[in-house]
Amino acid sequence: MLSSHNMLEVEYLCQRVVLINDGMVAVQGTPRELKEAFSTDDMEEVFLRASGGRSDS
Repeated sequence: MLSSHNMLEVEYLCQRVVLINDGMVAVQGTPRELKEAFSTDDMEEVFLRASGGRSDS
């Protein structure tokens, strides 16, 4: 298990991803599944969309 806000790290190290927003599971799947679901090739974009466009950084 890995906890990270670095989506590049997540994409290359994890086979499955769970994105949590406000303590709830926002989305889950493989990096490929999530990128396909959000029509993007960028995991950072997946993160932003899944979290309602907010970034805590």
